[in-house]
Amino acid sequence: MLVKLKRVWIVHHRFLMLLLLFSFLSDTLSAQQFRSSKDDIIETKLSFEMAEASDVNMVFNTHQSYQLGKTIMNALVLGVVAEGVNWNFYVAADTEDSANPDEWEQVLSYSQHGTIPRVSDLEVRVRNTANTSDFLDFFPLRNTDNPVYIIPEVSETITCPERGTNSPGSYLTQPECFRFRIDYRFKPTYDMQPGLYRLLVVYVISENL
Repeated sequence: MLVKLKRVWIVHHRFLMLLLLFSFLSDTLSAQQFRSSKDDIIETKLSFEMAEASDVNMVFNTHQSYQLGKTIMNALVLGVVAEGVNWNFYVAADTEDSANPDEWEQVLSYSQHGTIPRVSDLEVRVRNTANTSDFLDFFPLRNTDNPVYIIPEVSETITCPERGTNSPGSYLTQPECFRFRIDYRFKPTYDMQPGLYRLLVVYVISENL
C-alpha cells in the first residue's frame, strides 16, 4: 500500500497597528521520497525557500493619513520551490487571539468609543511578473475559515506562464511564475476605535493530492 501524506509550508506575517511590525516564522522542509511503482523512486519537495521582508509601520495620527490611507509595496517576497508536485497557495488572517474572528486583536485601547478594525479592512495584493495569481489587484483579507486562494487547488496541471500556474518549478529558474511580491493597503475610518492592534497574516503553500 502506498500512503502519501500531504505537506504544508506556512509563512506568517505579523501586523501591529497603529505601529505595524513584522515577524517571520518558517520551518525547513526536507526533500521526501516515495515509491510510485516497484522500480521507481520519485523525490519530491515543496517549500517557500526565499522569504524577504522589510519592517512595516502603519501609523495613522493625522487627518491626512486617515484620508489617504497607506500602501506598503514589496512588504514580503516569497520564492516557491516545487519539485515533483503540483501545489496551491492561499493567504488568510489567523484571528485565534482576537475576541471576534473577523476583527483584529486589540492590544491597547486609547478610547472606549468606536469599532474594532475588521480583518477585511486590510487589503492584500500578491503578484508576479507573469500574473499567475487568481487575484491581480488588491483584495480584502479573510480569516482562516475562508482563506483567499492565490493559486487554487485544482486537479489539472497548469504550467508557467499560465494564470494559476501550479506545476513543478522554482523561483531560481522561473522567477516570473514562482516568485511572489506582497503589497498591503489599509485605509482607516474615523469610527474606528483609537488603539494598538495586531493581526497575524498566514501564507500557506500546500501540495495538491
